[in-house]
Amino acid sequence: MTNVTGKNKGRKKMKKKKNEEEEGTDREKKREEEVAMAERNRKIRESGKKKAEERKGKGKKKDRGREKEKYEGM
Repeated sequence: MTNVTGKNKGRKKMKKKKNEEEEGTDREKKREEEVAMAERNRKIRESGKKKAEERKGKGKKKDRGREKEKYEGM
């Protein structure tokens, strides 16, 4: 990096300061998005667990009639 003197030195400092401020807001936004996604994923997982619990006792329903026909032909 070259030495910056005079008028440009102040501009350089202001630009650096502005970039740091923008970077801070970007981090905050990113953090908020991560929190929102985590919350959404947690809700999805919980609803999936509830659905699995409901299905647990039911078992699979098979079409018994078709199975019998298949074995009668043998």
